[in-house]
Parts: sequence; structure tokens; C-alpha cells
Amino acid sequence: MSPGVAGNCSSSSKGRSINPMFLVFVPLGLGLAVVASQSEDWLRYDNATLETWGFVNVCLPPFGADPTGARDSTEAIQRAVNYARERQLVCLFPPGEYLVSDTIVCEQYRPLRTPTRRVGDRNHPCVLMGMEIEGRRPCLVLSPGSKGFDNAEHPKPVIYFWAAGNGEEMPLDQPQPNISMNQMIVGIDLRLGKNPGAIGISHRAAQGSGIQDCVIDARGAYCGVEGGAGSGGSHAGITVIGGRYGLDLRGTQPAATVVGVTLIGQEESAIICSGRQATTIVGFRVVSSSANPVIVARQNWIHQGQLNLLDGSVEIEGPSAGCLLDTTAAAYFRNVYVKGSATIVRSLAGKLEAPAEGWCLVEEAAVAVPPDPWRGKQLAAIGVRELRYTCDIWIDGIRWPNSIWAKICPSKEPPADLVRRHLWDRNFPRPWSPGVVNVKLLEPAPRGDGVTDDSDPLQKAIDRYPRLFLPKGQYLVTRPLRLRPDTNLIGTHRCFSWLVASAREDGEFGDAANPRPVLQTANDPKATTILGFFGIQLDVSAAGAYALDWAAGPRSVFRDVNIVMPTRWQLRPGIPSPNFDHPLVLVRDHGGGKWYNFHQESWHFQGPNYRHLLVKSARGPLHFYQCNVEHSRSEANMEVRDSTHVFFYGVKGEYNRPIARFVGCRNFALFGYGGNAAAFPGTSLFELEDCEDYRLTLLVDTPRLPGQGSPDHFAGEGVDPRLWFMVQERYADKKIQTPPLDRPTLFARGSLRSPSEHD
Repeated sequence: MSPGVAGNCSSSSKGRSINPMFLVFVPLGLGLAVVASQSEDWLRYDNATLETWGFVNVCLPPFGADPTGARDSTEAIQRAVNYARERQLVCLFPPGEYLVSDTIVCEQYRPLRTPTRRVGDRNHPCVLMGMEIEGRRPCLVLSPGSKGFDNAEHPKPVIYFWAAGNGEEMPLDQPQPNISMNQMIVGIDLRLGKNPGAIGISHRAAQGSGIQDCVIDARGAYCGVEGGAGSGGSHAGITVIGGRYGLDLRGTQPAATVVGVTLIGQEESAIICSGRQATTIVGFRVVSSSANPVIVARQNWIHQGQLNLLDGSVEIEGPSAGCLLDTTAAAYFRNVYVKGSATIVRSLAGKLEAPAEGWCLVEEAAVAVPPDPWRGKQLAAIGVRELRYTCDIWIDGIRWPNSIWAKICPSKEPPADLVRRHLWDRNFPRPWSPGVVNVKLLEPAPRGDGVTDDSDPLQKAIDRYPRLFLPKGQYLVTRPLRLRPDTNLIGTHRCFSWLVASAREDGEFGDAANPRPVLQTANDPKATTILGFFGIQLDVSAAGAYALDWAAGPRSVFRDVNIVMPTRWQLRPGIPSPNFDHPLVLVRDHGGGKWYNFHQESWHFQGPNYRHLLVKSARGPLHFYQCNVEHSRSEANMEVRDSTHVFFYGVKGEYNRPIARFVGCRNFALFGYGGNAAAFPGTSLFELEDCEDYRLTLLVDTPRLPGQGSPDHFAGEGVDPRLWFMVQERYADKKIQTPPLDRPTLFARGSLRSPSEHD
């Protein structure tokens, strides 16, 4: 893609316009017998048909958005968004240009439970998805001079995702981003035009939320993206061209993650960041000609603004030798190529200079910038007026004496795939992709009614077809579904298409002593398994079930799959309380690939051996792009044991048990942690035992003090931060603990091979 072109935002390709017949209802007939999808078939279906699969087409009645760009579609799109949200449907945008002149508001549906409290529903999100057909994509075009988009001092988004306050943490009429969940925009471009106060997409959110596969032309506008998704959500596959800023990450959820981002030609800075705890940006390309710092990070409160920069390139054009990162918070670099910057880091801890002209490579660097002393009335709970946190650098069990530790050398040009290596394939299957088979059109067809046992028809479909679409519904299964090495299973959305495991007398999910997976992949290093956009739910009866047994190799992808455990509120008369004393998700043997937005926060019915995630004897490489494991009452939320080449990019946690335990592992990394977890006195949040060649970076938290929460609260109770440790390691008969108030910038041992070397 040329730096001067923001993708294909027109309704034509190679001089050919969209045929109007594809935007008009064509009566359905024998064409439904052809089960393998062709992309343009989806443009022929009316909304009555699409709704049964979980979609509505914004161009069709009763909405009537105009994909030719001839008339304003703002009201039509807003009607479609509201309609889809309330009925748990995806808003589908065919290719074309959609003229808009005001904000499209995407408010999560959370109705009032009482006059002062909202219900905790997270399954009615706003979901916007674009169809790409032969290179043609949907693009929202903001009319020049649109009202309210002219003031850069008060910028306004074109698309605004939010959730209203629940009445406890935030007032009912104020945004509460930690409950903005499962809200997504995928595959839709924007062109902002000459609107100096315009923001492309504002999306600060949590579990299951994100911006994916979007190109934003922000030339003449304020910025491309405002807000970061963390806590089990992330942004991925974003390109921003122009604008005052590319990414405005001054407001994020904890441990926000941005994957595969390209930022070109911003007027001031490509990124501004003061997010909650560590923000991780992995797989990036920045081209800048501004004299300002390319990235600005600010620690406005304790444990804000920390930044991981991994696998990226920054090229500063023009005569002035600029600064890459200007920060008042801790930062970590790995495998970052730099050109045209005399100063790589400018911080309160000192400067990090480039060694020579031309390209240089920051192989690895840690810059430890501690926060100011924390003072506040809250500290009366522990009888002090002030706490002083540190953020030390630890190398092979020894505290580094300086604030900066770096390995920088002259380099050739960066590899061309720094961005793409962290993303799914460009031809990632969608329901309308060629060759994808709709299971509801097969014979026999699964019912998806939550009552009928769909195990047999689903298994037959898996055995026969490699690429399957699982429409909206609840597909009850009573035995494991075994996947082919090349199975691609795609749903409508993580909250709309469900596999539900239930224990019945003739099924296989009732024996807790012999747990069985709902989905089992092939144990194959060459597997190309893809799971995306659906959910796996365990019924309270399924005490002998777990969600996933994953042994598919490094070419496989897990993308936005929702995994849900039963709760005590779901107990029915006659069903005993189950005891899950086994992992919910198991990755083993050849298990590898790329996982996006994995989160699990259940806390009922768990024995000591339960794990939200267990990676055991896995060879990888295995990449987790945002991993939110929390609230478990077992011995640890997740465990990685006897495995190699496992990498986490952004981890968030709550409660008092260890977030992660690593035992007998080598060549692994956890880049960036955030959350309000507070370990029980004398224990730690991260445990290491007999591990080699690893990195843990930017481990920071929001303090949770005594009196906050309770043992029965899902997030546990607060603990005096002077009584617990962030990291505890057992290595060669030695026990190493970081000091209680240390939030390490880097905790490292040995020599980590870059994740990119294994892909």
C-alpha cells in the first residue's frame, strides 16, 4: 500500500462499479442448496435471511444506507447499529463509500435493573463488520466541514464505542470503559477529510473488544484512534495516515495491547500514551517527518504510561534528527529498528542515544523511571502518609545498578514483515469467504437451539468440510468435537455463536475424574487450524468437560473466541455443585500459533489444580496477544510448564492468587502486566521455578489496599503492598524475591531469542 493512499475507499475496483443488483433483494431459491459460500452471494440475501445467521445488512431495508456515497447515511447506519445491538446481531457493511456527517454512537446495551443500577449484561455489544470482495472494502467518509468536527481543542469521534456507568463505579450517564465488553469494529475503513477536530474511532474498552483491520485516512483531521483496549481486549491491524496524532492512548484499560500497526505522516506525534499500567505495542511501522518526539509517554499517576515497544521500525525523515520516545515512565524496547533519530529515549532517568547515522537496531533496552512518591488519604488504611515505589532492572537474579540497560548496534534495513508477522493471514476466512460452508445449510443440519444435541451433525460437517461457518445460535454438544488439521471454524461473533457443553446420560461430559474437551485439535506441527468469532460455554452439569485441547502448530490462529465457565447462580435443583479440578484450556505438545484476546475470569467451582490456562510441554512458538486471566480460586490463574517459545503481549489480572506460574520453561516472555491484583501476604503474583532464557517486563499494578473488596468479592480483598512481592523465583537452590514495592521494568535471565526468529 502506498503511504499516500488510505486503502481502497471507493466503490469501484479497476474501473468497475458495484453492480446495483447485488444491493437489491433477490428472492432466494435453489441457490441455497449450494452450501459453499461465494462472497457476492451474501449481497443477494435479504435481512430476514441474514438475521437467522446473526447479521443485518446496513444497505437493505429497513435501514437503507447508501454505499455509493451519493447521500448521507448517518441516520441509516445509526438505526442499523441500534437495531443490531438490541437483537444480538452484527452490522454488516458491504463494499462501498458511506457518507456520514455526525458520530455513529455504539453504546453497549445495559438496561436499568433499578432506577439507580444497570444490569451486568455484556452480551449485547455493538459489532460492526465490513465485507471485502475482490479488494473492495467499505469506507465511512466524513463530509468536509461537518458540524462539531472543526475544533481540535474539543475533538469528536466519527465512531464512538462506550458503555454507560453501572451506577456504582460510575454514574449512570457517564462512560465506564471497564464494562465496555465484546464491542468490535472489523474491516471498515474511514476517511476523515478536512475536519481538524475529527477522531476516526474512539474505543477505550475491555474484554473481547477492539478495532481490527481498519485503515484510517486522517489527513486534515485530529487523530486516527482514541483509546486503548486492554483487560482481555486489544487493537490489531490498524493503519493511520496523517492526522495530528495516529494513536491517542492517554486513556486505556489496564495493560492495553496494540498489534500490527502502521502510522505514517502524523503532524505532531505518532503516539501519545499515558495508559493504565503497561501498554504494549508489538509489530509496528512508523514513518514521521515531524520535529516533535515520535512517541510521547507520560506518568500522570503512579503506574501509568509504561510502554513496551517490540518488533518495530521508526523512520524519521527530514533534516532534523528527532527523538523517538520522550517519556516520564518506564519503558522497554526489543527488536526495534531506528533511522533518523539522534535520541532514542529522553527520560528522567537519562538519554539513550543512537550509535550512528543510518539504521540502528535496539536489540534490547530497559529504561527504569520510577513514579513520584504516592501520597493520599487512601494510605491511612495502612498507617502511612507516603509510599515510594521502584521499578528496577533485574539481570540473572541481580539488581542492575543503573537506570538504563541497553544493547544497540548499527543495522541494515528492517525486515519487511515486522508488522505482518504478528497478524493473521490477509485471507483470514469470514462467513462470506469463498469455500466457507454454512452448517445450517447442510443435511443433516445442526439446530443451534440449545436443546437438541448437535454433536453428530457438527462432527460430520467437520469431517467433510475444512472451512465452516457457525451461524448465530447455541449448539449443544455432549461429546468432544475433533477437528481436522486444516479445520477453519468461524462464527458470527464471540457472543452470538456458541458451542455449549452439556452432560447427558449418553454423553461424555459428566465424569469429572476423566475430563474431555469440547474442541480437540489435531496434534500436528503443520496444522492450519483457525478458530474465530464464536464462544465455548460449559453448562453447570458438565463437570467432566473443559473448553479446548489445543495441539495445533504455529501456523494456527485463535481469534476472539469467548470461553465461559458456569457460575453458582446457574445451579438447578437436583444438580450438585461441580468441582473443576482440571484446566479449562490446555495447550500441549505441538501447540503453537497466534492467540488474540484470550480472557477468563470465572471463580466458582474450582479446585486447587484448576487453571484458566495450562500450557504443558508445548513447543510453540505460541503468541498470546492480550491475555486476561483473573479471579481464580485455584493455586494459580495460569501455568506454563515444561514449555518453550511462549510469548505474552499484555497480561491483566485481579484477585490474590498468582497471575502466572512458570515451571521448567525456557525461551519465553511476558511483556507488560496491569491490573489491581494484590497477592496474599508473603506471596507473589508471578512465580518462576527452574526457568532459563526469559523476560518479564513492566510488571505494574493499581494498588488495592486493605478495606477494598472482600474475600467473597470476585476480585478479592486489598493487601498492604509492603507485604507481598511482584516476582518470586526459585533457581539453582536459590530463592529470589523482588522487594515488595518494586515494580520491575525488566526481570530477565539468560538470552531470549526474539519471537520473530521462530515464525
